[in-house]
Amino acid sequence: MSGDDIEQLKWRITELERQLADVTGRLENTGQQLEAARAANRELMTQLNAPERKR
Repeated sequence: MSGDDIEQLKWRITELERQLADVTGRLENTGQQLEAARAANRELMTQLNAPERKR
């Protein structure tokens, strides 16, 4: 391998690491949103299944 090949590979590794960090961040955000949606769903189901209160 020539020096240019090595530099291209280093550049590609750096680019892939950036992409991985970006995708990982988006995945974490999506997981947090999913967790919040599940909590809201549980709360709504609890309210829906609760006995009716007198008004």
